[in-house]
Amino acid sequence: MADGRFISYLRVSIERQGQSGLGVEAQRRAVEGFLNGGNWQLVA
Repeated sequence: MADGRFISYLRVSIERQGQSGLGVEAQRRAVEGFLNGGNWQLVA
């Protein structure tokens, strides 16, 4: 379980990557899913 404050780095290198389901929103959900259940704060 993650505790603390976190900064995530999200990036899409090519437009096709974003269209393939690996875009910024999918990455954001993955980070939030990883931290889910912990006492965390995503600060940036």
